[in-house]
Amino acid sequence: MIVHNASKSQVESLISKFKEIISPLPYYNEIAKEHELGKYTIEVLYRKIETDPDSVIIAEDDEDILGFCFSRLDDMTIWLEWFGVSEGARGKGVAKKIVQYLETTAVKREAHKIWCDCRTENMKSISLLSACGYTPVCTLKNHWYKQDFILWQKEI
Repeated sequence: MIVHNASKSQVESLISKFKEIISPLPYYNEIAKEHELGKYTIEVLYRKIETDPDSVIIAEDDEDILGFCFSRLDDMTIWLEWFGVSEGARGKGVAKKIVQYLETTAVKREAHKIWCDCRTENMKSISLLSACGYTPVCTLKNHWYKQDFILWQKEI
């Protein structure tokens, strides 16, 4: 398995994988899934890759995308927008490698912190973020899509 920046030629497969991973998640209500899946179009991911190649990361094995990470540079911090791993690749350290790879991009992106959110019920993300050294900042009740979230951060 290798983790690297995605290329434009991988975007269509990546969007399919994103939908495959996000659609069945029990943590998000239907409107959240619909809106979030609609945010990441071919054009959007092309633009992300063109303007900040480190903002679209994939893990793959024999050209099969196992997982992904979308991020954006925001005022010298990196907002980790989404990360996810295919069901069959979970429990094998793929997500941890993706997050660690994202962290290596921080210096060249001139960022001093990575921050993100996760749903309060998402124990897998909570466990991963904690294991990777992220600390919870606060819990936002009845927030995005009328759901509860934890904000996380890690100084780089």
